[in-house]
Amino acid sequence: MPPGTRFLVAAGDSYAICGFDGTVEIGGVDNGFMSLADGTVIAAGGNIPLPNSACMIGLVSSGEGGMTGFAEIRVTC
Repeated sequence: MPPGTRFLVAAGDSYAICGFDGTVEIGGVDNGFMSLADGTVIAAGGNIPLPNSACMIGLVSSGEGGMTGFAEIRVTC
């Protein structure tokens, strides 16, 4: 996953971050929220430190507008 690029993800997806130590592992997607595989929950519009990395993960949108089960994220390092 290239840092700074918006990515569409679903539960069970796992992506390495290009050029950085860290992996994005999606646990679940709900309307307005997404959880990582470790149980960390992110609300739509929020940014948090990505566990075990020097990167931040932001949830642009989640399960909205007919996109049930999908979330749009952006990772920055």
